[in-house]
Amino acid sequence: MIPAKFHPEAEIEILKSTEYYELQQSDLGKRFLLTIQEKIKHIRLNSEQK
Repeated sequence: MIPAKFHPEAEIEILKSTEYYELQQSDLGKRFLLTIQEKIKHIRLNSEQK
């Protein structure tokens, strides 16, 4: 599987959002990042089936 790549500005936005959510509630940033990773995995698996 080819690793997913993000535009540099998107990477920065994801990291800033993760930090923001973590400040709002403990582990919320971690859950946000895990959700992104799960969705990427889902997209990649489904795109290979076609």
